[in-house]
Formats: sequence, C-alpha cells, structure tokens
Amino acid sequence: WLRPTDLARNSSSHANTVPGVVSAHTTVDRKHVTVRVVRTESTPTADVAISVREAVEPTLALLGTSPELRVQVKP
Repeated sequence: WLRPTDLARNSSSHANTVPGVVSAHTTVDRKHVTVRVVRTESTPTADVAISVREAVEPTLALLGTSPELRVQVKP
C-alpha cells in the first residue's frame, strides 16, 4: 500500500534523475499522476517528456490500479 504523498515523492525523485531536468514536482489523485518538470534550455521538450515517462512508469506499473501519467515540461 502506498499513500498518494509517497507516490508523488517517488515519482518526483525518479523524474529528477533524468538528464536535462532541473526540478520536478508531482501531484497525485485517484485517476492521475501529474509530473511537472522544469528542463534546461538546451534539452528538447519532447526528449525530456519521453525520458521522464520512462523513468516514472515502472513504479506506476507496480500499483494495482493504473492511474494516467501526465508529464508537463516547462522551459
């Protein structure tokens, strides 16, 4: 069992490991996990979004439910 706060912290932690990510913040509700990241200016938005998704999805796959993962990238 995982509290929403724990899932948010875990997701942000994984997103912060992605090259090109300056910071990450995650919110969780019953249907969605939204990861908002700030990227470096030299890193393309699409590359960061894909990498963050790949970093966070394995954790979400372990849950009994399947919340929708949303990734928002800001310059």
